[in-house]
Amino acid sequence: MTTLKRLKTLLLGLALILITFTIFVALPSQLPSFGSLSCEKVMWACSQRGMPPVIYDTWMWHTSEQPDSKTLDETRLSVVVSDDILNGLRKATILSGIGNLNIVVDPENEDRIIVSGYLQYGFYIHSENETDIIPLIPIPEMKGLLRSRTIKVRLFNTYENNRRVTEQEVTTDRKGFFTVTLEPDAKASCYRIETKYGGETVIPSSLEKPIEYYFPCIEAYTTCFEDFEFTEPKTPWWVWLIIGLAVVITAFLLYWYLKRRRKYISGDMEQLPPAEEIETPEVPEKKEDDTGGDIIRIEISFPDIEESLPSVWGVGESLTVRIDLKDRNGNNIPSQSCDIDWGDGESVLGISGEDGRIRLEHVFTIKGEYVINATYTDSGTGKELSSWRRIRIVDYREEMVHLFSEMLETLNIRDIKIDPKMTAREAEVLLTERLERVSVETIRKVVAGFEEANYSIHHVSRDSYVTMYLAVSEVLGYGG
Repeated sequence: MTTLKRLKTLLLGLALILITFTIFVALPSQLPSFGSLSCEKVMWACSQRGMPPVIYDTWMWHTSEQPDSKTLDETRLSVVVSDDILNGLRKATILSGIGNLNIVVDPENEDRIIVSGYLQYGFYIHSENETDIIPLIPIPEMKGLLRSRTIKVRLFNTYENNRRVTEQEVTTDRKGFFTVTLEPDAKASCYRIETKYGGETVIPSSLEKPIEYYFPCIEAYTTCFEDFEFTEPKTPWWVWLIIGLAVVITAFLLYWYLKRRRKYISGDMEQLPPAEEIETPEVPEKKEDDTGGDIIRIEISFPDIEESLPSVWGVGESLTVRIDLKDRNGNNIPSQSCDIDWGDGESVLGISGEDGRIRLEHVFTIKGEYVINATYTDSGTGKELSSWRRIRIVDYREEMVHLFSEMLETLNIRDIKIDPKMTAREAEVLLTERLERVSVETIRKVVAGFEEANYSIHHVSRDSYVTMYLAVSEVLGYGG
């Protein structure tokens, strides 16, 4: 069950990554220009505030006077080549929008160029097919200038093996005008200039006014030859979409197949005749002994851990360890020195008291399994005696979640089938119905412990762990 649950989580995560990549990476670089969209084509926008929104195209223009749609179309489809501006700077049609900018050499420094223009907005209608956009309300074709808007200007200096980018921001004035001075690196083989307005959504405070959408726009000029190869995108957006959907569907089918295969295997096992009944132990058997060595002469115990509980303690918490030293006749040995190795790289020399016992405190700072070893030399025979005891250091939160998962796996083997898709509360209801000899309170303690460990953010104490462990032991001790 745990394996399938992890596989399901992995597949869902993979699907989310692919969908996110398709939507936010592949599609935006391949979708048609925003200038061809209208309110009818974005119905989600038209339904806001009870009235259709106003959607504006934006562009940058070299004069404050707005061009007509024919001029904009001609500019969008043309490549302007000029040898007058530093190494033949020209408009990069592929990257550029539908506008045009003023780019001149700085008269005070011939190594610098001045980029300027006006940020304009309106309703751009393709002259080839003016039926693409049908306004819902009477509106003029052109609107005006955008003031106090941020324009990002980037300069790309291309070298033989790399490219360096510098960026600065300018704000349009009251007339929508902006200007910036750039200094391309003379050592660069070529350079490119990009001016970009990011677009925005304006939601007026009055419900009587519609929401306004301003699409982003970008203008690009370059001296790099490779920027002018006008070709169709190598991979259309719909190809990315199909690939993403295919991977998601394949992942889902793989998970579905593995889940059904697991059910078939379980069904086949149920049809086999039982060999012979085996008594189910009340608590899980230990995989290996927790103690070893001469446990008669040296007894290592943990007073803080009850005998019915496993040798488990919390990471970072002080553990009390008691060591009883005895002679060959079983009498406690007072004032006897003993070397204690904690198993984590630290050791200490202890001396027994009048009762022949050594009491020590130790903190394990890292999760894991440790072997505590105690050694002393018999004064009568000169023989060295040693004993050891194992302790497992855990995070109680993780341990409680692990207890719950192991319990469900064990119950599944015992024919109390629990669907991996069930919530903890649904599993509680099922266990209450099936485990008639286990009290409802005990099952509630198990589920409450799991929910505390898996969902809470506060510190999980040892008391919570002990309560859940005893409840799980009672559930498993029923045996189905």
